[in-house]
Amino acid sequence: MVYFVPVPEEIKGRMQKTQKIFAAMQNLMKDGMGYQAYFRKAQELYAKEGCPEEWKMHHQGGPTGYGCREFTVTPETKGVIKKNQAYAWNPTIAGTKCEETTFLTDKGVGIFTRTKAWPCTVIETEQGSHCRPSARGASGRWRA
Repeated sequence: MVYFVPVPEEIKGRMQKTQKIFAAMQNLMKDGMGYQAYFRKAQELYAKEGCPEEWKMHHQGGPTGYGCREFTVTPETKGVIKKNQAYAWNPTIAGTKCEETTFLTDKGVGIFTRTKAWPCTVIETEQGSHCRPSARGASGRWRA
């Protein structure tokens, strides 16, 4: 998302919450975990951030591969999370969205879109940490 003027504090706050939810969602993925259990935990993350209904405003993503999503996960989705599968989860909170294509391995979550040239901010959650891309300011200087 792009802002051509200073980002309002309200939007910054929402984005921080959205990034925290995204980071926790990445660390929650476990091989064999049911989609329904995973989705319930995602709903709990929204509630913990003070936004219990926001998950209803946009789909939360799901497995990806040949299509944008092989299917979107809902509270009723049957099946399980599998290692060596790509996922595109995308939590949103009014005007903010956080998304990346990741894959689950034996060692945790890998990120397809990471480069060493792009600065990152480490987001700490109860589930573990996750590195998120940082913003680039209008001045061309990087900031977290």
